[in-house]
Amino acid sequence: MKTVKNIVMLSLIAITGALSSACDADQAAQAEDQATPASAQVDVAVDSLHIDPIAGAVQAGQLRDGVFSASAESRGRDIAPGVSELETEDGVQQVIVGEAGHEWLLAQSTARLDELHAELAAGTNDEDLLLGQIAAAEEELDAVNATLKHMKDLALPGDPTLGVSCNVGLYAGPSGPVYGAAGAAALAQTACYGGCTAITVRSQACCNGACTPLSYITNNNVCSVPWTAGSIRLGSGAGQAQVYVAPVTVTNLGFTCS
Repeated sequence: MKTVKNIVMLSLIAITGALSSACDADQAAQAEDQATPASAQVDVAVDSLHIDPIAGAVQAGQLRDGVFSASAESRGRDIAPGVSELETEDGVQQVIVGEAGHEWLLAQSTARLDELHAELAAGTNDEDLLLGQIAAAEEELDAVNATLKHMKDLALPGDPTLGVSCNVGLYAGPSGPVYGAAGAAALAQTACYGGCTAITVRSQACCNGACTPLSYITNNNVCSVPWTAGSIRLGSGAGQAQVYVAPVTVTNLGFTCS
C-alpha cells in the first residue's frame, strides 16, 4: 500500500493529492520486489491500471469542446508565457503549457546543457557523473525539440469530436510518498470519460545526477479506469523530475530524493 502526496491534478496538469495502490496479490508481490534498496534497484518503470484515483487533489479538466481549464490554485504564479510556478514543501514545480511554454523550456534546457559542458571543460567535478548528466540533458533537449516540432499535431488527451474528456494528474517530486522508498518520481495518472483514447506519457527522474532513461509509455485505450505511468529513480541527494502529457509538462528541480 503506497500513498502519493503533493501531486498536481489537472486535465493536463497536476499538483497535490493522495494515492493508494489497489493491486491484486500478484501485483502486490511484484511491488514488494521493486521496493528494494536503491543499491539493488535504482530504476522503476510504472505502467499500471491498479492504482486508485487520486483523491483530495486540486482539479481541472479538458472539457468536451476541447477547451482546457485549470484552477488558480493549480497554476501558481505566471513566470513566462505558458509557464507558471508553484512552491510546495517538496520544491518548486513548474507547469509548462503549449508552444510558448515549451519554447521557454527549450531555452532553459539549452542553457543547462551549456552549463554542464562548461563544468566538464573546467575539470572541477566528477567526469563520469557529468557525462551522465550531459547525456540526460541531451535526451531532454531532443525531446523538447521534438515536442515543439510536432506540437500542432499532438492531440490533447481526449477527442472532442468523440465527446471524450480526460483528467490527468502529473507528479514530479520525491518518490517516498508515492512508492514507499526514497528517490525521485515522475508520474502521470489519467482517466477519460465519454469514451476511450490514446495517451502517451514522457517521463524522467533523477537523484544526485543519475537519471532513469527518458521514458515514453503509450496506452492506446485509456478509459475511466485510471492509468498510471512514468518513471521512478530510487536513491538520495538532489532530485529532478519531469513528466509530460501533451500539451503540458510538469517539472521539479528543487527537491531532495526522499
